Amino acid sequence: NYTLHDMDNFSLGIPSLASVDWTEGWLLTLLGFHSLCLILTFASRQHRNVQTIYFLCLLALAYSASYINEIAAIKWRSFSKHQYFDAHGVFISLVFSVPLLINAVIILNLQEQWKIRKNKQKKSPKISI
Repeated sequence: NYTLHDMDNFSLGIPSLASVDWTEGWLLTLLGFHSLCLILTFASRQHRNVQTIYFLCLLALAYSASYINEIAAIKWRSFSKHQYFDAHGVFISLVFSVPLLINAVIILNLQEQWKIRKNKQKKSPKISI
């Protein structure tokens, strides 16, 4: 049986990201997914409830990265030319989780800006003519 322990010889660090074949279809699809996520992050900024649900989905996806990595390590030959999925999950963290978490941080920032604007509107005196 193939396990992640078998991949201990495979190590992918940050400097070796340059050796990744970024033209592989699944990586381009992943890039498209992250682009779509970024667009959705900004497109939903006026809809707090939608953004809250979206935020939780982003966190759930980032949390599931270890499970995705485990499956991808076993099935990589069916979608990739190279074995990128190391036992420590460095590659999946860099190309999958980090962009998701960056979107989550952007959402938190947008939510905070929304709160600040709301508080300023409440505090500003209403001038009636």
